[in-house]
Amino acid sequence: MTAIDPLTYLDEVDARVAAATKGPWGASLSIDHKWVLLLAHSGTADEARLGKFSVPRDAAFIIGARDDVPRLSKALRGVLAMHIPHTGFGDDPPICRECNRVALGATVEAYYPCPTVRAIQAALAVNDEGGTT
Repeated sequence: MTAIDPLTYLDEVDARVAAATKGPWGASLSIDHKWVLLLAHSGTADEARLGKFSVPRDAAFIIGARDDVPRLSKALRGVLAMHIPHTGFGDDPPICRECNRVALGATVEAYYPCPTVRAIQAALAVNDEGGTT
C-alpha cells in the first residue's frame, strides 16, 4: 500500500466533479425494461445517456454519487482543516492542534498525524496496482 496525501486526493476528486456533467442526474425505464442513466436529466431529447442497468439500485448509486461525492469531499476537507500539525517546542515532534486542544488533561495521543488523520490516510491508501484498498 502507498500512502496518499488526503488533500491531493480530494483535489483530484473535486476536479473530476467539476468536469462531470452538471445535475440533476436521473434514470428512466427503457422499452427493454432496463434502467437508463440520464445525465443532465431534463426530460429533453438532448440528454446524455450512459449505460443500461438491470438493477435499479445500481443506477440509484451512480445518480446519488453526483451529489454525494462533493458533499463527502467537503466533509473530509473540514475534518482535515481541524486536524493540522502544530510545531512543538525545540525538538518536540509536531502535535495535532485539534486533538491536543481536546485532550488537555487527558491521556490521548496528540502527535501529528493523529489517529483521525491516519484513519483518513488509511482509507484513501492505494495498492501497488493503483486501486484503493
